[in-house]
Amino acid sequence: MCFHFGFLNLVTIARHGVYGTILTGNTILAASSGSKLDLMSVGFYLLVILFYLSGQALYWVIDIKLDHRTSAGVLAPLVFVLYSLTDVLDYIATDGSFSRTNAAVLKANQWNLLPVAVGAGCISACGAHIDAVITNMITGHYNTIVSAYVTYYASGRRGLADARKKACLVSIGCVASFSSGASLSAALSIYVGTDWQLCGLGLFAAILLKLHDYVHKDTFDQLKDKRISESVRRSSQGNFSGSARSSQGDFDDFRLAPPSRFD
Repeated sequence: MCFHFGFLNLVTIARHGVYGTILTGNTILAASSGSKLDLMSVGFYLLVILFYLSGQALYWVIDIKLDHRTSAGVLAPLVFVLYSLTDVLDYIATDGSFSRTNAAVLKANQWNLLPVAVGAGCISACGAHIDAVITNMITGHYNTIVSAYVTYYASGRRGLADARKKACLVSIGCVASFSSGASLSAALSIYVGTDWQLCGLGLFAAILLKLHDYVHKDTFDQLKDKRISESVRRSSQGNFSGSARSSQGDFDDFRLAPPSRFD
């Protein structure tokens, strides 16, 4: 997924001058446009952020409805359609070419990017939920790597805790994958342009989402068992509390009852 996001952000920057998944960068772009009183651009950057967040919300709604199972696989066709839609809209806007000679036209049609923002939001939410890994940007991963290496050398090279070491290796992999995707996208944009790259990227992302559900099948089963056990435990606690309150109420009623006429 990190490779996919690195590739995606290069394409969106090259075509529309906006990050497809990095909200921090888009927030800065919005603020910069605001300092120039370019309110149209401010609105666009904020709309990209909103559409990205709506994609994340869509993932969570579907995930809850499906009881946290096969959510990524269900979203796979939608992601492909959303990515392809941006390619189609750009194709129409440029009369059939995404080449750099049409850069001004693509800039004027920035709104075509919004479907991609929704799809990217869906994918990033999936990675953060199941894998607990941020895949749409790598700033945090750089922080993890640096802190791990400083801690390692500051401790006299006595090693790191297993959890810390695993987190560092994951971050190294994310940085390498993201950078590789961005580099490949840059090379392709130089030699062949960005024509129809989002269609191919959308298909690649859809395949990854399908594989994600297959690989994590056991994880979903464990999560389901955990939810069932927690539900049973809460139900048992609720029944116990209700019974205790009922017994206390019966006792109070007995104490407050008026004397019987047979007493």
